[in-house]
Amino acid sequence: MVNRSDYCISAGRFARLCNTTRDTLRYYQEQGILVPRQDETNGYHYYSHAQVSSFYFITTLRRIGCTISDIKTYLLAGEQARFDAFMDRQYEQLLLQQKELEQKLSTVTNTRKLLDEIRAADIGGPCLRPMMRNVALLCSPVCGAAMDSSGEMVADIRRHLEICRNRGVQAFPVGISLAQQPFLKEEYQYRELFSFVHGNGREVEARPLAGNRLAVMVCRETDGRIASVYHAFASFLQQQQLVLRTDIYNLSIVNVIDPQATHRYLKYLFVGVD
Repeated sequence: MVNRSDYCISAGRFARLCNTTRDTLRYYQEQGILVPRQDETNGYHYYSHAQVSSFYFITTLRRIGCTISDIKTYLLAGEQARFDAFMDRQYEQLLLQQKELEQKLSTVTNTRKLLDEIRAADIGGPCLRPMMRNVALLCSPVCGAAMDSSGEMVADIRRHLEICRNRGVQAFPVGISLAQQPFLKEEYQYRELFSFVHGNGREVEARPLAGNRLAVMVCRETDGRIASVYHAFASFLQQQQLVLRTDIYNLSIVNVIDPQATHRYLKYLFVGVD
């Protein structure tokens, strides 16, 4: 039986004791996980000293990622709920969240490394750079060589993203390769979609980059200008008399439409060469 005299702490004082807000207490009350006693004479709410520990118990569970629904289910289950089993379930959920966070951090970290490469090569034209180390490409074929069908393009991208997801590879950023010999003749045949695999890529059957160096070009252009970029890159490859060891890879880093409806992008062209 509840001893009404134990409920002697006003809501405002209880909030100060627990370093919280009355809105939080009201929310917990509405959820049925921390319910004060209401004085029938004045309508005020009062808490007990024992509920201070209850508040911190709830706060601890929330800090480790428990939802209000989880907490409510546990608190209202009484003796039927085992605290160790409850903690085991939360542990498994935190492990899953940790894996998801590590994947997000990997995407950001690897993209930052790639941006460093782009900054170093952003000199206004083609240049030669050292071969990227510990990088391989996970590739998937495109349906049409010219890729002139938007339906085929969407299907190709969707299939590539699914392959990346199934193999645990970060899909972003995604690029497309162009066949090397037609490229030098200014005939642009798209062959594969690709994403980077950081490491040797053996565990996911990714393709290491061939060649001793990379010929690269940073492209900051708008609609209709990519052909001139391709032409400048092909001319550089021929003038330098480089032996191409891979297809030409076109990596899309930023692809946006600005308020003036202009299509702007940042692309990174590269090819393994000797």
